[in-house]
Amino acid sequence: MSKFSQNNNKKYIKNIPRELYTQKKLLGEGSFGKVFLIESINTHLEYACKDIDLSCLTKEEEKLAINEVTILKNCKHPNIISFKEAFITRKPERALHLITEYIDNGDLGKKKSQQKQINKPFEEEILINWLIQICLALKYLHNNNIIHRDIKPSNIMLTKNNIIKIGDFGISKALSKSCKKAKTFIGTPPYMAPEVINSEKYDYPADIWSLGITFFELMTFNVPFEGNSDMGLFKNIIEGNRFLRISNNSFYSLELINIVKKMISNNPKQRPKIDEILDIPIIKKNLEIFLENNKELYNNIDFHLIEKKNYNNNKNIKNINNKNLNGKGDPMLTNINENEESEEKDNSQLLVEEKEIKTNTFSEFSETNYQTNNIK
Repeated sequence: MSKFSQNNNKKYIKNIPRELYTQKKLLGEGSFGKVFLIESINTHLEYACKDIDLSCLTKEEEKLAINEVTILKNCKHPNIISFKEAFITRKPERALHLITEYIDNGDLGKKKSQQKQINKPFEEEILINWLIQICLALKYLHNNNIIHRDIKPSNIMLTKNNIIKIGDFGISKALSKSCKKAKTFIGTPPYMAPEVINSEKYDYPADIWSLGITFFELMTFNVPFEGNSDMGLFKNIIEGNRFLRISNNSFYSLELINIVKKMISNNPKQRPKIDEILDIPIIKKNLEIFLENNKELYNNIDFHLIEKKNYNNNKNIKNINNKNLNGKGDPMLTNINENEESEEKDNSQLLVEEKEIKTNTFSEFSETNYQTNNIK
């Protein structure tokens, strides 16, 4: 039985939160619901709370909402947004509340818009710094059999200390031993890989494609493929990158331009793996500097730089997913060995023990006027 299942259900979704919160302001909203800045009454610490109205969702959409909780709960990495807790309220509507760390400096989509407005390219050193951190996060996910499936600037957040935090795991997929590839047509159209559009089986290179599109956009302020409709966009993506040009090529090094172009290769096998990206001289040099300057942040988890093949050959590292690496009894990430049907069954069991929240303070916080109908 997967550790994502019955025995740990209460760890993921609680009937009553450990602490009470006050709502401070609306941070954003989308098709999934709304995100609020909240503050713990007991500790006065600030968090982000994603509120999802479950009463309007289909079973499949509800499964995606619970999926984000289960994946975030088990991911522990400096460049992945930290999970705090999740719980369900039943009034005024049945709703899921996902509480995570609050990122105080916006996302890369907003940074791009600001930079575009002043018509000034990002410094290459900044882009390389971001690329390194995103690669470290993706290496951690891929080594633990997880595809993010929605890498894009708006899902990559930035702290005031210039630390990247990947978020929005609502459509991420944890691959099982019996299912080594995904086949669901899902993601954000301009960032979707050709194999996803073609309904072919896909895995980690689909994230590499999205990463390449993201950095093409950060370097040029435009996505490489556009269309008057989704069908037109998909046609242009499938036709490939033969004519792709990075307009700021006089501003960026050939090494950076070439690696971005390779990430946007139509053939998944031709896209570089995370290890290959990190091993490019210009990236490797900056990686060493970055890790040296952030020793405390990456203390005790530098294993994510080890090539995946070494995990299989080293007995001391082989079962790292099941080790206590944070000193608190939680595994760094739970292995998933069940098939998709058992995962769906497990997710549905997370919602069995729902009770009405009677605390006045929190009742006021949870009674939000939801206006959304879908999850992406």
